Amino acid sequence: MENNKYIIISLGGSLIVPNKIDSIFLKKFILMVKDYTNKGYHFVIITGGGKTCREYNSSLKEIVKPTNEDLDWMGISATRLNAELVRISFADLAYEKVLLNPDLVPQTDKLVIVGGGWKPGSSSDLDAVRSAKSVGASKLINLSNRLTCISNCISGCTRTSNMVIKFSYLLSPKNKFISSKFSGEIFPLLYTPDS
Repeated sequence: MENNKYIIISLGGSLIVPNKIDSIFLKKFILMVKDYTNKGYHFVIITGGGKTCREYNSSLKEIVKPTNEDLDWMGISATRLNAELVRISFADLAYEKVLLNPDLVPQTDKLVIVGGGWKPGSSSDLDAVRSAKSVGASKLINLSNRLTCISNCISGCTRTSNMVIKFSYLLSPKNKFISSKFSGEIFPLLYTPDS
């Protein structure tokens, strides 16, 4: 069942924390989301780990030889830290807990649900797609300062324009088949501070 009142956003961590927390971007982002909630839309926002994740993983590699799972858990922690920042920034508009499993989006009267990373072997972009499937959304916005990340989690894509990618099946980062029953559109939007 398609639910056109849900907007799913994969919010790149490097937009949240490019070098330090970008409070100006976050304020603009929150105002934009609030504008759409006033029009009756609900949001699921999945945050990435961005630079925070990359810096922690890089430092960890200088200290020990971490496993891929260790690096994934470090990244997941970074996404969840970013998710808490975004969730709290929405105040009473947001669901009171960070979404940890994109397959289990809670039923709530709150208009905004914010989530972070889920489990090793996944990505925040893939988690956004999974949450879109969970709520029946047919559109997903990938808001990033790097548009290449979307190809890491989706296979079978066809571009219908410069901004819309239609997809019919998904592969995990390890190319394990996930779903052939979910299809929709992803709108990758490139954000620059001048946007």
